[in-house]
Order: sequence, then structure tokens, then C-alpha cells
Amino acid sequence: MEILSKILEARDNRAALREQISKKGNISVSLSLNIAGYPKSDTITEAFFITIINEFERTLLANLITINKSECTIITDADGNFYIAPVSSNTDSKIVKQVCEKFEETHKAGRIIDADVTTSANKSESSGKAKHCIVCKTNAAVDCMRNRNHSIEEVREAAWLLMTDHIKTDKEQKLTNSISSFALKSIIYEISLTPKPGLVDFNDDGIHTDMNYYTFVNSTSIIIPYLNRLALLGTKHIDTSHTDILTEIREIGIEAEKDMFIETSGVNTQKGVIFLLGLAVYASSHIINRYGYFDIRMVSELISSICCDMVKTEMTNNTDSQTHGQKCYNKYGNKFGGARAEAESGLKTAIDYGYSILDNSGFNILKSSNRSEMNKLFTSTLLNIMANNNDSNILYRSDIKTLEEFKTIASDTLNAINNGVNINEAMNSINSFCSKNRISAGGAADLLSVSIFLYLCKLQYSKIS
Repeated sequence: MEILSKILEARDNRAALREQISKKGNISVSLSLNIAGYPKSDTITEAFFITIINEFERTLLANLITINKSECTIITDADGNFYIAPVSSNTDSKIVKQVCEKFEETHKAGRIIDADVTTSANKSESSGKAKHCIVCKTNAAVDCMRNRNHSIEEVREAAWLLMTDHIKTDKEQKLTNSISSFALKSIIYEISLTPKPGLVDFNDDGIHTDMNYYTFVNSTSIIIPYLNRLALLGTKHIDTSHTDILTEIREIGIEAEKDMFIETSGVNTQKGVIFLLGLAVYASSHIINRYGYFDIRMVSELISSICCDMVKTEMTNNTDSQTHGQKCYNKYGNKFGGARAEAESGLKTAIDYGYSILDNSGFNILKSSNRSEMNKLFTSTLLNIMANNNDSNILYRSDIKTLEEFKTIASDTLNAINNGVNINEAMNSINSFCSKNRISAGGAADLLSVSIFLYLCKLQYSKIS
């Protein structure tokens, strides 16, 4: 009886809140949950209720129904979770009720949501519709309750399944959106970095005659939806061995490449970044979703596991369709395995020479848009990658001697910038070298995008100690 008394008292308090709003001449909207038995609230219902409030307020706003947020009340009492807010516009209460009904009817968890409307005369705006049973989903809930067709435990379990599924889906969607936005940022940051020796940047096409800044912007817009799919795949995959996931990742990557080539009329702008960034997107999404935080070591180990023995298995075919990396590997040996070797290593070059520079800088690129500082940081990161990467794009177009010279010049250029030399002035030597030898460090550009992406994930999803 004590529990019942507390529930009745809670309902009286809610009625009083509605009355207070009505006395001011306003309509009120409220949210509560249909939870059978007791207790009516726990950590699951609390988390679920917060997501529902956010969705409900968006629905009201989309329907041009304005609420007074400053007078909104959210409480948890003996009767569970409760939200109430006054409608600050002169909207007809029947129209508000129609919006609330549609919200309940179209929501996947709508069966346990009560979205109510009280008029300015303190009268409940009722639809008169009976809700279906949450367990059998065929009979009216009131009939099943009257006939005791289901136990309290069955009804509560059905409600908890709805809530946990919705929380999981909401979490996965938010993570997917965040990860794919980081992928887009990382590519745009790399493309826009100016100057870049031998490479396409905002002001120059480097050594290229078949692509420019806008070619990259256009192809980026095409591949981002596929990176979004890889992020979502990372949240959904539960096989901890990841034995078959490479095939699924590749299928999405192949689709992305096909659309990229259509968009660019056959020009390869981002095949390497689709592969390497795609792996980073999948692995980061999976690790964050599974553990609740980003860990660079776990991401690296996961990618290495997915791509285990990739170089040995895939780099020795002798077909005419070999990639630049395959041709360099077959000609020069194990040190020159291109994107596959980088993947098999768990993105070692990107992490050791790109991500580490960004991480050690302490510069939060999520919270700053200082063009000069961002440009210097990304330039330093790119040059450090160039100085340490066996770039198959350069090796394919030249030889090992030229690659080693390029790496030395990149290191010297980085040292000059670190010692205060103006970036444009410091770049003269390496620009001239690239132009003279007709080389472009496309692999380093891809690794810069990957490095920036990983750092963005770290900034947003670091483990809270």
C-alpha cells in the first residue's frame, strides 16, 4: 500500500503541474512511460526517456509547435519518468494532440510512450484510441490486462526490450554520424592543405594534369556515404574474430571506387584513401562502440588482425591489373608493399609519423579553426610522413634513389619549418624536386587523412580516467 500511495501522490503532483500551466492560459504537452509493475524507473528508463524527450521536442519544433523551454519540468518519481512543458504559441490543442498521436504511432517504441496534451482549461485532449498489447501485439492492452493474459514480468520484459533496442540504435546512429563526419573532415583538411609538394592543393595541381582541387572535392562527396556505411558496419559487427569482415569492407570499398571513377571520368583520386581510411573508420567505430572509448593501440591491432598476411597473399599476382604497390613490391621487395603493407602493419606509418605528431602537439583541432596554426601543424605532419614513408606512388614513377632523396629533402624541409623558416620559402626545394622528377607523394597524402581522422577520434572519444 505504501508504494501505491507514493504513485498516487506522484500523479497528484503531475496533475498540479498541468493545472499551474493551465492557469496561465497555456496548453501543456507531457511525456511519460507505460511501465508495468514497480519500480517504474531505472538507468535504462532514464537513458531511454532522455532520448525520447529530444526526439519529441524535435517533432514539435518541426510541426511549428513552440514550447517554453525555460518552464519545462523533468522529474523522476514513484510513477516513473515525467516531462511537461507549456506550449508558448496559440496553437489549437487538437492540432497538438494530432502531432503527439503521430509521434506515438510512428515511433518504434511508441507503445510505451504517452504523449499527452492538456488544454488551457485544464482538460485532457484525448484521442479515444486504445493501444495494442505490448506482448501479443494483437489485442487491446486493456483487454489483455483485464483478462490477465500476460504476467507483469512478461510485460516489463517486452518494455525493456523496446527501450534497450532503441538506446542501442540511437547510440549506433550518433556514433556513425560522428565517425563519418570525422572522415569527411580529415579528407577535406588534407585536400585543402596548401602548399603540398607535387600534390593537388587549393592553389595548385602539383604535377597532375588530370585532376585539381575540385576533382577531389567532387570525388570526396561521392565516397563519404560509403565511409558512413563502414562506420555503421563497425557498430553492428559482433564477431570478435573478424574473420570474414575484410570481404564485407572490400565490397563497400569496391562500390565506392566504382562511383569515384564515374564521378572523375576514370581518374584515380582517392583509391588509396578509400582503402586505408575505410579500415580506420570501421575499426574506430567498432572499438568505440564496443568499449565506449577510442584506443589507438586497439584500433591498430584490429586492423592488423583483419589484414593479416595480406601482403604475402595478395602482392605476388602477375596480372596486368597490378596496383602501383604490387608492382613496387614485386620489383623491390618487402619494404615496399604500399597500402596493403600499411594495412597489415595496423597503420604503423600513419600512427608513428602522422598521428603521433598531431597527438604530441596538444592542439585541439576540434575546437580551433586558426588557419595559420592548423596549416603549420598539418604541413609538419605531412612532411614527417613523407620523410618516413616508402611511398609507392613515388617509387612507381621513379626509383629507390629518387625516393630516398625525396625523403631526405622532406626531413630537411620539416627541420627548416621547425626552426622558423616560412612554410612557402621552406617548400621551394621540395617543390622543385617533385616538379623536376615528376613525382607526387599520394601515399603520404592518404596517410595524412588517416592520421587526422584517428586524431579526431581520439579528441572526441578518449577514455575518461
